[in-house]
Amino acid sequence: MVLRILSLAALLISSPLTVFAQTDLSYSPTFEQGEVTKTEIEMDVDQTLNIAGMDIVTAVDNYIVMKDTVENATPGQVKVLGNLELMQMNMELPGGVSFNFDTGNPNNATLDGPLADIAKYIAVAAESTWEITFGDNHEVKSAKYTNDSNQDLPEAFSDELSDDRLQKETKMAIDRLPTEPVSVGDTWERNEEAYLGSGQVFYLVREYTYAGPEQHNGKSMEKIDVKTKSLTFEITGGKLPLELKDSALNVESSKGTLWYDPSLKDVVESSNEMHIVGDLTFLANGQELPSKLDLVMKVDTKKNR
Repeated sequence: MVLRILSLAALLISSPLTVFAQTDLSYSPTFEQGEVTKTEIEMDVDQTLNIAGMDIVTAVDNYIVMKDTVENATPGQVKVLGNLELMQMNMELPGGVSFNFDTGNPNNATLDGPLADIAKYIAVAAESTWEITFGDNHEVKSAKYTNDSNQDLPEAFSDELSDDRLQKETKMAIDRLPTEPVSVGDTWERNEEAYLGSGQVFYLVREYTYAGPEQHNGKSMEKIDVKTKSLTFEITGGKLPLELKDSALNVESSKGTLWYDPSLKDVVESSNEMHIVGDLTFLANGQELPSKLDLVMKVDTKKNR
């Protein structure tokens, strides 16, 4: 009987701690002057767009290494300088056209005709450099590209390396984390944007769920599950020969994970996969073009500090 009473007492004492235990998952890393972070990004895209009964197949395999260096770190302001250290891209384009790019041999990236703008954009992007300034509470005060080559972008890609886009994407990566402590099982939603080039944008609703602490790569980390619940598709800016009339796309499947390192107070790894299907109606010279999309996108990132 004594053992049962002691067990019950222990349960009554520990249960509230278990139920109400919360974890801080906010973005709040400590920056040190001269500190270097390298981020590896792997992206795979497989797309089949059927327009008026004709399949247009595209595949992209992309590997990027971004380097960020803390130039200045003082109370209330941190300035980070960034550049692309490596870009390797393999693309299979409609019509059996293959395109390969490697920063180690940039002269091998050539395309003819209307596809030449793609090669030019990638070459410019590979040389891009940027500067991001954080203020109090890691607020993004400014984000801008710092090299003049961005002015040479083809018209169809003029927004891809804009300061506004850079600031939005930087802020979006921070805002996906909760600002208040959370308990295991807690969820939160974020409205996010995925830029596809030439004015094409996915507006996504993503749900994040705190899954709890877990060992990952030999280290204790906090696991956050990610699910894309819905999306809408738009084309803005008139940079494509087609105009979008209607879009009815659905998220067929979605899965993702963020690994938050509590010692660094930042996400150090992420993975996201979406399978998107549905119907689209384009307009070309006033003529409707009924279309179907089948798209799989996979993105993995890893930070090394």
